[in-house]
Amino acid sequence: MKPTVALCLCAILVAASADISLAQNLIENSGFEEGEGARPRQWYGTASAGAPTFTRTAEQAIEGGYSGKLAAKRGDVYARWVYRRSTLFRSVKPRDRLRLRFKYMASAGLGDALVQISIDRPPGWRQYTLRPLKATGGKWVEYEAELVVDVVPNGSGELQLRGTTGQTGDQVVYFDDVSLEVIRTAPAPKPRSFIKPKGEREMLTPSHLRAIQCDTSRLPLKTAAHELRRFIGDRQSEVSPTLERPVDGPVRRGTLVLGTPEDNPALARWAAEGKLGISECSDTVDAYEIAVTDGCLAIVGANPRAVVYGAFELEDLLIEHGGLPVGFHSKARPDLNLRLLHPRARGGFHSYEQADFEFIARAGANVAHLSHDWMAEKTLFSFVPCPEFPRAVAPATLENNRKHLRQYIEWCNLYGLRSALWLCEIVCQGGGWVPEPARQAFLERFPEDVLEDTGTSQGKVLCMAHPRVEKAYRGMVRRLLTDFPELEMVLVFTLDSNGEFCDPNQCPRHRDVSKYTQYNSFLRLLLEEGRAVRSDFKAFSVGWSWTFRNDPEYLTQLSALPKGAGLTAPPDGEAWSFDRKITDRLMEYRQVTRARGQDFLGYDIFLWGDDCRFPETELYDFPLGVAAKLRRWQAIGADGFFDQWGTQAEFIPNNAIALRYMLFHPELAQPSRAQAFIEGLAGKQYGDAAAPHVVAAWREIEAAQQIQSNHTYYWHHLRPNWAGPTLECPLTLDALRKCKLSGAEPSKPYGAVDYCPYRDDEIAATRILGKALSRVAGHFERAAAHFRAGIEVLEPSGRSWYEHWHPEGEFSRRLRLTPGQSLEKQLVAVQLHAMNQRRMGLFFTAYSLVKNMPDEGEPGFAEALADLKAIREAARRHSAKFGMQEE
Repeated sequence: MKPTVALCLCAILVAASADISLAQNLIENSGFEEGEGARPRQWYGTASAGAPTFTRTAEQAIEGGYSGKLAAKRGDVYARWVYRRSTLFRSVKPRDRLRLRFKYMASAGLGDALVQISIDRPPGWRQYTLRPLKATGGKWVEYEAELVVDVVPNGSGELQLRGTTGQTGDQVVYFDDVSLEVIRTAPAPKPRSFIKPKGEREMLTPSHLRAIQCDTSRLPLKTAAHELRRFIGDRQSEVSPTLERPVDGPVRRGTLVLGTPEDNPALARWAAEGKLGISECSDTVDAYEIAVTDGCLAIVGANPRAVVYGAFELEDLLIEHGGLPVGFHSKARPDLNLRLLHPRARGGFHSYEQADFEFIARAGANVAHLSHDWMAEKTLFSFVPCPEFPRAVAPATLENNRKHLRQYIEWCNLYGLRSALWLCEIVCQGGGWVPEPARQAFLERFPEDVLEDTGTSQGKVLCMAHPRVEKAYRGMVRRLLTDFPELEMVLVFTLDSNGEFCDPNQCPRHRDVSKYTQYNSFLRLLLEEGRAVRSDFKAFSVGWSWTFRNDPEYLTQLSALPKGAGLTAPPDGEAWSFDRKITDRLMEYRQVTRARGQDFLGYDIFLWGDDCRFPETELYDFPLGVAAKLRRWQAIGADGFFDQWGTQAEFIPNNAIALRYMLFHPELAQPSRAQAFIEGLAGKQYGDAAAPHVVAAWREIEAAQQIQSNHTYYWHHLRPNWAGPTLECPLTLDALRKCKLSGAEPSKPYGAVDYCPYRDDEIAATRILGKALSRVAGHFERAAAHFRAGIEVLEPSGRSWYEHWHPEGEFSRRLRLTPGQSLEKQLVAVQLHAMNQRRMGLFFTAYSLVKNMPDEGEPGFAEALADLKAIREAARRHSAKFGMQEE
């Protein structure tokens, strides 16, 4: 039987103390009693693959005469009983706490339970994955888990009792007596009030602010003024400040003055008097200052967007201190001028909300990265009509994409955010991950004569050297920037996610023209046509593939690209959550781009990445790592960064808070200041009792991630969601002998240090990885212990200090995490990391042992076999801790 380590821990749920005696069961056929023959009413069985059997059976039952039976064979994936009704959640409201209970008898420890609630907003549903099942030893056991509804249900939804996964092997499981009940509704939180300032210093408090003076004809300034007016008015009994236009004369005391030196005479005058330091405007440097002067409170920015950042920081200051002392003066100036964040890590292109854009502005972004490679909307055809190839995209789909893109750009404009698109070009059939009917349909969208072979599993591709294709693309680039003139840049990604080029050995127009040369020809086309419409248009080469980065012409061709070209590159084979390293190659990229006047963006992950377990990991905070990453890009002189994945605004990650402050106050990223900053952050978020435990957990995470950063010897084998043999290979002699690793990384030197020194010595590489990942697991295990200790001493009635980062009113549909819920999600993340890293470490140790094992009968064989048995026993104990089985 394969190990079930890939089955992950699910969210830790807080037990409710409410009396449930009067709770109504939402499941009508709770005991599988109603039905005809083997088919229970309102229940049906389904699986993602395989051929499991589902029966309503009388052979085992705990309540009544029947139970629901699921029998699955090896290879069946997510076999599950599903209860679905259009009115299942009709009576459920946001903030309701639901309790799921059922009885089950299972032959193995696998599967879990999932509640799915339908909603009116994209993606159209919300899934709550609950805790895993366990083997029951032939006995019925009771399952119980809870969830809090954090969406507005539209009535319909389903419950899934998921008995098996692809790592299961043969299994039988019975379910009975299922109940899903509303047990409590949490009250809607009120805005946090301002504290009363302590001490005898003269303070300017929100109650003193009677007016806001601002030129609201500039949209970001209007956003800042209305946001502060709402923020102040919601938190005090007095009336909200009035909005006033700037005046040339003196400003009356108690006025909050917002703007830039060019749109507000008072700010220009104070700058000339030396009371403010910003006297000139800049479109690129988002500097701002907050100062108390002449009885007024001033926020001055080098541009309107910077004023929005200042308004957000002022809110933090007022919540923390209740006011600002007379003479207060704070200066903020980022040293990374391009800061690209994606609005949402999960969901598709059509799932963003305005709240997502407000949040990335709060987190310090100045460019919203509007599309990504996990989305379908990632080519020029997605947003621009193409007369040459009218069947490329269905008209209704194209119109919907364009409508959403226009809306997102308008939301960007509210906060002064610039906008960028991700392009995966040139379009092709796609690899094995694309269903075959879709691959075949691609061939019908374009004439046969414009298609050529890629020479890879991705099939046919549009040939950019064909005159019709080149004409189409040139027209689409111009049309894109004409229809959406606010778009400032594109990031061009390929050799993955349905982006390919012609095979130089087969295409008659690209004979002996490398794919990298074809890629740069496309970049050149984008820049030629794009800058004809918008003179400051940028096109960034995404340096993701080692295939391209190892091309001997890589930097030479990059240097030859026309004005507006740029590069975004990770130091490794991918952007990892844990990566902190600098390499010689990274330094070379920066030197070449600087010499050519090209922008260089660090390719990174600051918030959440797919080297976590997903979808189980929702919140993964490593604020000390944010500081280390920023120091890395500051050290090489990057122009900014591009964040690979995105955020989840509803959780208010501590990483996002750390990112914002360390961006605008770069000194906070330095090691001594970073430690003090996270101690203050933890104290404000979780209280004095829990904060030391949280800080200790974050320090353990940083220690673990530093080891991971230094040991990226293999590609997918180190990422739990893609890890293949490292998590699935049985630790047996036969299995390990047959196992083969792929994706060994190239050398990664930095001066005298090489971060990947064992490329040609698989045994040495895997032996060292085994030891390193075992140390990593230890750090994550200790982090989990610290989070548990923090949860135990947390004040139960506590509220997040930064909950005002949530938007109010129309955009407040998402629930706020309590500090306890935040720590529970972080605990889930580090437990998953500990589980996976421990299993990976055991695999690499066993792999190196077997690949170096003497033949049977030779000296040392018996000793090595005994060592392998000990490793297997350690793996068995480890799996048992998480309710799983190890073969």
